[in-house]
Amino acid sequence: MSYEGCSPNRRTVLRTAGSLAGAGVIGSTGTLADRGGATTTDADAAADPIGYVDIPGTVAEGVVGDSGDVAYVAIDQGFVSVDISDPQNPTEIARRTDTGMSEILDVKEAGDRLIAVGPGNVGSPSGMGYYDVSDPANPELIEWYETSYTIHNSFLTEDIAFLINNGTADIHLIDVSTDSPSEITSWGIQASILHDIWYQDDILYMSYWDDGTVMLDVSSPSSPSMIGKVRDGSSRSPNNDHYVTLNDDATILAIGKEQLNYNPLGVELWDVSDKTDTQFLAEIEPPSVGNERTSHNLDIQNGHMYTSFYDAGVYVHDISDPSSPEEVYSWRGDGASFWTAEVAVPGEFFIGTDEAVSGGNGRLYTFPDPADGGGNESPSADFDVSPSAPAVGETVSFDGSASTDPDGSITGYEWNLGDGTTMSGETVEHSYDTAGEYTVELTVTDDSGSSDSTADTVTVGDAGGGECVDASNWPAGSGYSGYEYIEEIDVDGQVVESSDTDGYYDFTCPDVVTVQSGGSFELTLAWNDNGYDGHYANVYVDWEQNQDFSSAEETVIFENVDDDSSAATATVSVPDDAPTGSTLARIRLSFNGFNGPTATGEYGEVNDVTIVVE
Repeated sequence: MSYEGCSPNRRTVLRTAGSLAGAGVIGSTGTLADRGGATTTDADAAADPIGYVDIPGTVAEGVVGDSGDVAYVAIDQGFVSVDISDPQNPTEIARRTDTGMSEILDVKEAGDRLIAVGPGNVGSPSGMGYYDVSDPANPELIEWYETSYTIHNSFLTEDIAFLINNGTADIHLIDVSTDSPSEITSWGIQASILHDIWYQDDILYMSYWDDGTVMLDVSSPSSPSMIGKVRDGSSRSPNNDHYVTLNDDATILAIGKEQLNYNPLGVELWDVSDKTDTQFLAEIEPPSVGNERTSHNLDIQNGHMYTSFYDAGVYVHDISDPSSPEEVYSWRGDGASFWTAEVAVPGEFFIGTDEAVSGGNGRLYTFPDPADGGGNESPSADFDVSPSAPAVGETVSFDGSASTDPDGSITGYEWNLGDGTTMSGETVEHSYDTAGEYTVELTVTDDSGSSDSTADTVTVGDAGGGECVDASNWPAGSGYSGYEYIEEIDVDGQVVESSDTDGYYDFTCPDVVTVQSGGSFELTLAWNDNGYDGHYANVYVDWEQNQDFSSAEETVIFENVDDDSSAATATVSVPDDAPTGSTLARIRLSFNGFNGPTATGEYGEVNDVTIVVE
């Protein structure tokens, strides 16, 4: 891949201005044997790292935080936070060694939580340090979770920490959803080594060394079930399944294989779009340069694979055609030995940890990313409906012009109008034959074939019953859940609804209450006070239709009632000069006094209904 002649942008500036002066061997690519389909091209001309930082301690694994501007690096007794927002000047900003563990080889981050696990092989104590890293410069230990087993590797989601038991080759699922870690269950096969794991879309991928790579369904964490193996340990040799990761849509899987000291191993690519029928695609052989040159950890982003190869350096392959990977970048030098290659900001830079466990320098490097940051950006679907609450038979306009595409144009608009009708076009019109709620979905497609969908509910009222109002056009009002609540409202027999929602319910559609100027209607309210005394109920009607309740008239339904469960009826008068059209009535059940129409968070409940004056 060549960048000759491209105009300067942040990425090209970083790649040139951040080069390391005096770096050792620059851009060594070696010659890859053509065993599985990998080919080699010239590495990127600006192959030097952008920057690096020396990290005291025994540097091991590193991960990029979700924000992309912080990396976390395992060191012997803990971890460090590294600010990588300026890749030319990565800077250590925090260090934690407060668990009492040693030989910590792995850290994982999810959102604002991080785990540091160990010891990686032998020693005590063993377990998981569970940290709050919402402020990466000041990580706080939430809990030390001690285990009876050592932990070489792990994976963290927002709800579960997956910990490898080195001794039994089992995986332990730890609930961290409440910040109080507790074991859910454990699972394993009869095997000697479970080295590493990767979680994606409710599946845990498990590198079982000579026993292959297992796919485990963990959608029900308390009862994991095995889907199968990407490949069995005996189906391809040598095996040594050391690390596993996938592309974004979980169709391409990479198995990193490790063999130290002799006969180094590379990376296999597999098609796992059908988890029950996986297919081998290609193998990337290890580089031919470097003393220790087997694969270690890797990453897949935007059609590119980033691999660490110990002394042989870091490599990037274009795997947009996964059956024929193409090398597009590499770097080795300075006596570095890499355990990590992971994207930080797509299209800008990736990191590599120069490990100090087996002979490297103990650094974190930043490298230019030869990928383009993901290519096409998908469109975003959005639409407007007018009128927002139509009646049966009324023409409704659906307008998708609010949809956008950040780097191209939208070429297709497809509508599903919820009643079996489908239409095409940026703007369409339709009418409904029956009152009810309809889910309308718009799918837009851009000029690169990417698509996006969005949906909204359209509520259609009875014809002749007037148009429903949108309660959100009035100031909000709500009660406080957990105590007294409205059981049922009966508004002149035209709107009869049960809520029991403990707070608020919108009954403005599809049924409406039709009244006459100068007339009246009956409102019956049934409620439950949950054993508390002193309840009040009233209704406010915005007869002037000004949508702010500033001149709304109040009718008392009952006052200071102590019944545990009862009903009351009030007559609501319609002003002689009430304008025709639709407006809002707000019914309130309150505790210890009447509440105004826009009170929120008070004890009781609020129900809204539509009143149509004819």
